[in-house]
Amino acid sequence: MIKKTLTVSVTSVVIMMLGSNLAQAKMNIGKTLAATAVATTATKAFHKEGEEYTELIQKFSDADLLALLKSEGYAGASIKREGALRVKIDGRPHLLFNSKRGDLQLYYGVTGVDVSYKNINQWNYSKKYSRAYLDKNMDPALESDLEAEGGLTRRQVLEFLDTFIFSVSSFRSFLLEHDKS
Repeated sequence: MIKKTLTVSVTSVVIMMLGSNLAQAKMNIGKTLAATAVATTATKAFHKEGEEYTELIQKFSDADLLALLKSEGYAGASIKREGALRVKIDGRPHLLFNSKRGDLQLYYGVTGVDVSYKNINQWNYSKKYSRAYLDKNMDPALESDLEAEGGLTRRQVLEFLDTFIFSVSSFRSFLLEHDKS
């Protein structure tokens, strides 16, 4: 089971790094593989199989999402308010927004880090599956969206979360490397 997760994570690393700068990707693969090992411990060994994980659902309720997260071992997950769930991963809060249409958005924010717009642009230029920005307080944030048009499966939601967890791990490493404070 863990071998499958590592393979998926390594594949995600390569996909994320193969933006437009292949040479840079090759130079950074060693660092990123180390981050993958950390991210792999945060992700769950490949998700449960079965009809309930592949059934197409038009819109998840907040309670459905909470039950799914808890069933996957995210015991610290909670509903913050309607349309917003809080998920603690490696002791760090992440937010999962559930729109009225059923689209999902994951959010991770950091304080106490000083990075430039140029650095954030560099992240966005070289990465897929997430976008970074500086919020109104100039703190870095990372987001990712999953469109629900046509419905989603539980497995898609969990893979979306796994990909975001990996992105957050990479983003944290990126911020540490570019922090000017």
